[in-house]
Amino acid sequence: MATDPEPRKKTPSLVELRTDSMESHCSPSRPRRLESIISGGEDCYDFQQEIQLLLTRLGDVEFNQDKELTSAISDLQTLWKISRQGVLGNLRVVLADLITEEENVRIFRNTVECIAGLNGCFDGQDELWRCVKHVLCVMWNCSDVSQKLCRKICECGILQICVALLADVSKSGDFFMDDRKHFLVKAFLGLLHNCVRNCSECKDALQKANCLSFLPKLFAIPSPMVKAKSLMVTSYLVTEQENNVLNSSDDTISFIVQALAESSKSKHHVSAKYGMSCLEIMKGLNNIAMNDSNKVRIVNAGGLKLCAMLVVSEDEDEREAAALGVWTLAFAAENKSRIIQEPGLVEGLRTLIKAGNNTSSAHHARGALWELFHGQEKVEMSVVDSSVPHVMISYQWEAQKVMGKVKNTLTQAGFKVWMDVEHMTGSTLEAMALAVERASVVLICMSDKYKASPSCRTESEYIFRLRKDIIPLRLQRGYRPDGWLGILVGSRLYFDFSNDELAQSNLPKLIKELGNRGKIHVAAARSANGDLPEAPATAPAPEKRESHHRISSRLSQQMSRDSSRDSGREAVVELWTYTEVVKWLTDHKLGHLADKFCSIDGPLLLEMRRVRKAAPEFFYRTLQQDLHLDLATGLRFSQLLGRLI
Repeated sequence: MATDPEPRKKTPSLVELRTDSMESHCSPSRPRRLESIISGGEDCYDFQQEIQLLLTRLGDVEFNQDKELTSAISDLQTLWKISRQGVLGNLRVVLADLITEEENVRIFRNTVECIAGLNGCFDGQDELWRCVKHVLCVMWNCSDVSQKLCRKICECGILQICVALLADVSKSGDFFMDDRKHFLVKAFLGLLHNCVRNCSECKDALQKANCLSFLPKLFAIPSPMVKAKSLMVTSYLVTEQENNVLNSSDDTISFIVQALAESSKSKHHVSAKYGMSCLEIMKGLNNIAMNDSNKVRIVNAGGLKLCAMLVVSEDEDEREAAALGVWTLAFAAENKSRIIQEPGLVEGLRTLIKAGNNTSSAHHARGALWELFHGQEKVEMSVVDSSVPHVMISYQWEAQKVMGKVKNTLTQAGFKVWMDVEHMTGSTLEAMALAVERASVVLICMSDKYKASPSCRTESEYIFRLRKDIIPLRLQRGYRPDGWLGILVGSRLYFDFSNDELAQSNLPKLIKELGNRGKIHVAAARSANGDLPEAPATAPAPEKRESHHRISSRLSQQMSRDSSRDSGREAVVELWTYTEVVKWLTDHKLGHLADKFCSIDGPLLLEMRRVRKAAPEFFYRTLQQDLHLDLATGLRFSQLLGRLI
């Protein structure tokens, strides 16, 4: 702290601010006044007042008056400079917050309405174009740092107008030949990208606007930024069934990996060519990796080398995104050995754990190592009460409030219930493993976010590996499980907990279904009697006695031999790895399906066979929508699966 501070200087006006900014960039020796100005709260407040006055002036501008446009350009240039990344520090956030005010956001709505009125054509209107360009730049830059602004843009209709304009301007395949139309497309895509990654409401709005009807057409445009941003926006919007959209050309994923590589070479990890940072591209790549068939493609395109570099980045957000990416890629059996063999990658993950045990990046790194080594990594022990088998709740974090109520009700009904909110200490994965091992039954809380969570998938696959009883609960209205989650729950009936009314009515049914599984007094009695095996929740109904005894001894013996043979064959398939599954496919002339089965091992193949028998409609829908098999290939695979045992 200075002992003899200089007298406080008057906060400069925005005109002086503009001049100082330009001079400080032109003269390296000149003191950077702006950094010292914005470091204190009062100064920021002073600037906030002046920015508001500036926005008020702009709010009165008529876009059809040339004189007013000329005077507005100077103010818009000032806003643009404030909005630029890294130029004026936290003033960018101050500006973004001010724009969300109703009287200020209309400036930006008026601008996009003006563009719509002109059909994106500004021939002979240079002054108007300069104003429009600056307004779009400010909105593009500020939405990058403000979830609040993204939500406001959606609520007031700006986002929807931009979607319509983007579809209209880009419908002619040669728009990139016109500099102004090319800029409009880039600005709209930049705004959509910021909104979809920062605000879930924007994602819902873009899905309803049917963006996937025109975004894939931009993948082939010879403009690196247009292609990159359209791919990134699409990666947030596609569902499991729509994943083929991202594979419309063979080089799509390779292009994204290339963009990540180029951005990583720049000083600040931001690519001017693609208009995105390493972090933004890595997050988009993680979205694409949600689909199992893309996981191997990303590794084949060279994604592991970049992940190895980013897990040791100086930026915490980059480390977190890269570790999450490795964890996601590790779910594909074919990738595991390649991840382990990638120079420096496993070492980088272990370094993350040592450096910050409680950080998100450390959690993701621990998850990746768990998947790679099946829990063999040394982790801290966690406290889980092992004296009483319990009901385990496997849920995604946003369902905590609903499932907390379920837990309380089950506890009051005499059940021992395990939720990570109160049991986990030390390593969350070690706690998860112990909880699964001691569970008598697991409640699987199904939703889109559950399926997208690597933590939930790791937990579910361990549950499946130990053959634990599961009861599916639907936590999202209308949700139908697909992909790996669809295979896990198979044809089991679920209980709907997607709203309070349904949860209340289905709780008694859930308790009835649980039976004695996880009941404290039952478990204690069994423990006192030598830990007898736990009985099923509902005793199987006794087989009906046959009215006659005409079954021959010979037939009985044959059935016994068949059953023994089938059990032996199933035990062999149970031990199959991904490699054996691929060999089985190849031996039967279906080797071209190998990449579609990158996460399927023997146990999952057997589960698919059970689903085929118990729920054929779901089975064939999975082949068509998730694995994208045509009718003939799907039937051949189904026939082959039926002959597996």
